[in-house]
Amino acid sequence: MRARFGESRASRLRRRFDDGREALRERLAGLRVRFASAKSSAPVHSPLGWQVVSWYRLHWPRMRVFALPTFVDGRLRINLRGRERQGLVDPGDYERVCDEIEAWLRSCRDPRTNKGVIADIIRPRARDPLAADGPDADLVVRWSHAIDALEHPTAGMVGPFPFRRTGAHNERGFALFSGPGISRAELGPCQSLDLPATILALLGHEPAGDLGGKAILRLAETPKQAMNVKGHPES
Repeated sequence: MRARFGESRASRLRRRFDDGREALRERLAGLRVRFASAKSSAPVHSPLGWQVVSWYRLHWPRMRVFALPTFVDGRLRINLRGRERQGLVDPGDYERVCDEIEAWLRSCRDPRTNKGVIADIIRPRARDPLAADGPDADLVVRWSHAIDALEHPTAGMVGPFPFRRTGAHNERGFALFSGPGISRAELGPCQSLDLPATILALLGHEPAGDLGGKAILRLAETPKQAMNVKGHPES
């Protein structure tokens, strides 16, 4: 990656300065954790220089889209004019650029298996990309499986890079629903994305159209009369 994004001498010096500053910040954070009391609310900064996407952060202002540091899903941000300090993409081209990047990603393969690498791509800022308080990423990429490299038909091979983090949160868990009108039953595997829609349905509300997931059918059919007087399940 560093060879691909060759740095000038000035950029190299600046990166070394930034790396040194990050190392100093890491040491100071360690000292805060060691000596601060349990009630201290001082923020602890974690350096991200070990992440591949941080290696070319000096080039972000000159890129139409760049990847953000992340632990699990891929997170891509459009360098949008009017939102970024040195934005390049006109807001009128936002959707087109998102489509272009998504098509590019979906054409990538895992060079070890020749299988696609994308399970899903979400656009959390689609409704208002210029919102100041919106999510950090314009495209969130859910990988189909663990990969250490990907290959594009024209761009070629990217990677392989070592897994610098050994894992993430497990996607398996459980949810227990109890209250008037909810019959005893085992509902089987469901997605965690279905929980917000299910809770809204139990409260008698219609989930918003842009809400991810769907209400778990048997719970969503619980009669509204079974709710208590405040409109909430008892537990």
